[in-house]
Amino acid sequence: MIIGSHGVTGRTEHEVFTLSYYTALARKAEAATLDALFIADHTGIWDSGLAHYANARLEPLTLLSALAAVTDNIGLMATASTSYTEPYNLARLLRLARFPE
Repeated sequence: MIIGSHGVTGRTEHEVFTLSYYTALARKAEAATLDALFIADHTGIWDSGLAHYANARLEPLTLLSALAAVTDNIGLMATASTSYTEPYNLARLLRLARFPE
């Protein structure tokens, strides 16, 4: 069973753990003239021994920094919670995020 999508030939549930998946998604959204791409912060665990990966995702701020390098005209938004990260460390992460101008 593939979580979060129907069983299209050639798709795997592990595809959502790759940068190429999100790069293609961002480029398609930009080509469709969407205003923004939003990625939510979350709590979750990724463990190759788990049968289901519903709670595992890539960290949103780092992911959006990478997507900023391959997009030109789409807004990139993420949530970041101090419930999961100390405020000081979150501020450092936000300061280090690099977005082309």
